[in-house]
Amino acid sequence: MTTTSLPNNFRVPDAYHDAVFNFLLGFRNGTVDFQRGHLRLSTSRFCNPLVFAYCALITAGLISALGLLHCLLKADAPRPLFTWHFANLAVCDVFKCAVVLPVTLVNILYHNWRLGQIVCYLFPMMQEIPLHVSGWTFYFILVQHYQFLQDPGKALQTLKPKVLIIWLISFLMVLHYAYYTLYIDLGSVLNHQFQGTGICGTTGKGKVYEYLRGIFVILCLLPLILSFKKFKKVDEQLQILELSRVDTSYVVKTPSSTKQSRWFECLESLESPSKIVIQRTFLDIRKERLSHKYFEIMLISHAVSLVPLLCFRMYLIFTDQTSLENHWIIFGITTWIAFLPTCTTSLLYASWQLSI
Repeated sequence: MTTTSLPNNFRVPDAYHDAVFNFLLGFRNGTVDFQRGHLRLSTSRFCNPLVFAYCALITAGLISALGLLHCLLKADAPRPLFTWHFANLAVCDVFKCAVVLPVTLVNILYHNWRLGQIVCYLFPMMQEIPLHVSGWTFYFILVQHYQFLQDPGKALQTLKPKVLIIWLISFLMVLHYAYYTLYIDLGSVLNHQFQGTGICGTTGKGKVYEYLRGIFVILCLLPLILSFKKFKKVDEQLQILELSRVDTSYVVKTPSSTKQSRWFECLESLESPSKIVIQRTFLDIRKERLSHKYFEIMLISHAVSLVPLLCFRMYLIFTDQTSLENHWIIFGITTWIAFLPTCTTSLLYASWQLSI
């Protein structure tokens, strides 16, 4: 059994007894200096591979996201309709790589929390907000594309507010973590030997762990389900436009025909809502279909990258994580996979722009 050198006058309040006891069991035998960082017993063997993998992802993600953001801000975007949404994804990816992934790596590797109380309360929200932002951004990209196919003029007037709505929705989705997060300052609970060291975790009230993991899975699946439903509607709209485009091109090719003169007379007598029909005739259906295909690939890559983390969270709902020896290793791997789109989204965007 692991034993740890305890300070003199070791007294722990009853409310924190279990948390502090389990925390001290995580140190190696003979640990005296609790103020410096100590690697977790379960992750110490895989420290170097984890650091290398996370550093590679952070570097590649930052280069990709900043490159995408630079192209969107400086270059003349061929498709200005989606510029705001992909700029939002790029900013979100920069936040993931610059803030979320480094703090996540520290949390996975080190047993004692040394980042302070404020970061402890913000960390669960920081970790999940960008995942929700990415999911909802892909949903609104499909919404924007669907509106553009129905009414191009109206779609171009409703871009910026949706970016703010995405961040607001994502922020509201993680507010509950502020209530369930627990921080114990060991310097004040024990003595100066633990000064600067704390325990950052989740309060053990009721079935809080099951609730938090379950709500995370539901909130991550919600935008994905809505996105795939909207994707089907966009596909149906493209099929309708392809058929209407064939009919219109047939009329234009016969200027002397009676059908064409009747068609123009009909257009002149219609009211403003029917002007969409005229606009539809100028849409490049091939480009819209190609864009739709790339949106599908981006959405699927985002969904597939989340599957391991969602499955692991679901597994922990029905299993005691303390009985799982490699819990932190699995969490580190699944989190790394979940943040892979920080690299793939920019590459897919570049391929899309070159294709159209």
